Amino acid sequence: MPSRRPAMNYIRCGLAVVFGAIFPMMLLVSLALIRLNGTLLEPRFYPDLMQRNEVYRFLMGEGLTTAIDEARRVDSRRFGGIFPENPIVTSGLTTRQIVEAVHRGMSSRDLERLASPFLLQIGEFLRGDRDSIAVKLEVGTHVRDVTNEVHKLLRESGSYALLIEHVLEPRVREAAGEMLGSNENVSVWMLYLFRDAEDAEDRMVQVMITTLTAGWLADQVERALEEFTAYLMGETDSFEIRIKLTGAEVENAVEETKSVLRDVDAYELVYPGVVEPVLMEVLGAGVRLPYGVSVTSDEVMWALRQAAPPSWVQRQAENLIDQVGPYVVGASEGFSTEIDLRRNKQQAADALADVAVGSVLETLSALPLCGTRAEVTAARRRLEQALPDCIPPGVSASEILDLAETSIADLIQSVVLAPIPDTVTFDEVRFRTALEQSGGPETLERLDYIRTVMDKGWTYTHHDLRADLSDRDDAEQALDSVRSFFGDGYSHTYRPHPVGGTINRLEETLDRGRELAEIVRRYQWIAYLMTPLLLVAVGLLGGVGWRGRVLWMSSTLLISAVMIFLISWPLQDVLADTVIEQSGIDVSGPSDGSFEATSRLLSGKWIEFVEAFSEEFVGGIRLYTLSLAGVAAAVLLTALFWRRAGEYWVRIYGPPNLSPGGGVR
Repeated sequence: MPSRRPAMNYIRCGLAVVFGAIFPMMLLVSLALIRLNGTLLEPRFYPDLMQRNEVYRFLMGEGLTTAIDEARRVDSRRFGGIFPENPIVTSGLTTRQIVEAVHRGMSSRDLERLASPFLLQIGEFLRGDRDSIAVKLEVGTHVRDVTNEVHKLLRESGSYALLIEHVLEPRVREAAGEMLGSNENVSVWMLYLFRDAEDAEDRMVQVMITTLTAGWLADQVERALEEFTAYLMGETDSFEIRIKLTGAEVENAVEETKSVLRDVDAYELVYPGVVEPVLMEVLGAGVRLPYGVSVTSDEVMWALRQAAPPSWVQRQAENLIDQVGPYVVGASEGFSTEIDLRRNKQQAADALADVAVGSVLETLSALPLCGTRAEVTAARRRLEQALPDCIPPGVSASEILDLAETSIADLIQSVVLAPIPDTVTFDEVRFRTALEQSGGPETLERLDYIRTVMDKGWTYTHHDLRADLSDRDDAEQALDSVRSFFGDGYSHTYRPHPVGGTINRLEETLDRGRELAEIVRRYQWIAYLMTPLLLVAVGLLGGVGWRGRVLWMSSTLLISAVMIFLISWPLQDVLADTVIEQSGIDVSGPSDGSFEATSRLLSGKWIEFVEAFSEEFVGGIRLYTLSLAGVAAAVLLTALFWRRAGEYWVRIYGPPNLSPGGGVR
């Protein structure tokens, strides 16, 4: 029997050591659960942690500034070809001006007020206080404030003039180049309405850019922003942006078009542009006259030009300009003007007769005298209607010339000039025909587009936006998500076993966190119960008597607390690294190099945020271990020195005086 007592003591001590070895792990689990309830499962923890780490100040400060700086370096092609140059650069605004405008519309405090309710609901959702998250961010006012501030800044800084020069003018020039095309057979109207010899697009660009002022562009942008913002915020299901010229702009366009046409040679505008196309239909290549003379269409045109005085030509040109200018810019639906050629035809007849007679005289001077009677007879027979092959005796060259002049003059009136109409009518039909013959049907389509834009304005609707986005992957879906978020807010209902449908990464993370939190809430009592039971078991198994048991329990608690305290720093690093790894953050930035510095900055802030969280989480555990270690050390010292303290008491105060009833007096 006596031999069994040491064996039992060894077994009891061995079990005490085993339980003591398990105790630090159980203590760590209990402290972690306590800390978990005080952090991740505490709804106020999330907004408070964001505030303590100045996340909102960072986003609206350094983050926003870096993003705008990098946006300045983005290639204009990244904007989908909408802008020939980077619009932030062409606006002329500094980064500081833009940031200050954004801050006037939405401060970091405003952002915090918007985000805090959402974060609070996440905490309540994870803790199980609610089964759904429903947050609607009322950002409409802030978005409008930001856009209004930026718009006001653009007005005050003169940026709209730069936008016209660097953004709008290249687009107009590109459209003008497409309209003019590469057709070398350019009509007079194509040539002089839109083109000069040196630069193919300068005239059209001159008309458009002179018409569009910075103030007009500012008004258009303001109205467009109002329409699109309401659509993006989900306040409306459609939008129609209409950019329209006012009466003043249309009048400027008309006057600028007239100014362009007035730079043209009036003769070139009237004759090649209006008269010659009509006459070519009548004359063809030319007309043959008696006496071996022919009159070409070029000679007829020349004669008509010579017959037209400069003042008359200028009046006709001005009349054409007054008619064509308003039609080109859509200020009129059509036009019709007449050019009276009767006086010109009369004067042109004399000029043509002189040319024809001069040709006859030149031919006569080269004819020989007739040598035989047969030649003389044949020559006299031909003189009335044609030049003979030789000059008969007794007939002078002047007599032949008089006969030819009379016959030619009569035929010029009846054959050459009579088919030419007394008046030439020029209207929009002939104008469009001239343009189509030169540039093809596409030219008319573009002209009609210009007329429509000038008259009714340029319209861009939500249908156009979706059509433009349809070629880009998930672009329409992203647009709908943004509109849904701003219009309806964000909502998610917890379903332990979702059936069908899809779930995004955020919702999946929330559901997993909710499930883990539920497991923690359901079973955390086991850790809370097992931890003190283990400690009591260590004391009961390892010690003999109350003092020995207290020594075992206090020393086990002290050693465990010190161990956890020492490993808390590597534990903190492991926790931070795990969270960062699970979040999938790439600190190297995007692969295409765009916004690389911004991405690195955000990644760095995220790492800093995670490290702050791990510091707070593990720091709380560290504080608990220090408290436990202090209590354990105090109890341990009390147990160790209890007897000496009693002896010291007896020496100082004497032994206790026992009463007859057994008590101490």
